[in-house]
Amino acid sequence: MNSHTVPKKLLKQFAYEDLRTRSYRLYCYQKGIQPYPISPKSATAFEGYFADPDDPKREKELETRLNNEFENPAHRFLPEVNNPSFELTDVQRRQMTHYLTLLFWRSMAARDGRKH
Repeated sequence: MNSHTVPKKLLKQFAYEDLRTRSYRLYCYQKGIQPYPISPKSATAFEGYFADPDDPKREKELETRLNNEFENPAHRFLPEVNNPSFELTDVQRRQMTHYLTLLFWRSMAARDGRKH
């Protein structure tokens, strides 16, 4: 199962529309390689990111739970954030805090830092 370290909805906001493929693209940068376009769907998808060898179903359960508890509540109001009249409520502020914390802990940099 591909786990996304950054939600696709968030990546799409930074993507450009490629007229040739008629789809959204991001540039992927890697050391020693020329930047290349990639779709937001696969940009930060890693096979087995939350894999548990003792419980194969755990990865899907964890992905679903993170999506339901942290990502979806923030996704409901994220499109409104650009509106100048939008103000975060206390509940939305808490949801956004949880969402950003989740993004950090799912990042590859955080994962690499935990190895030491």
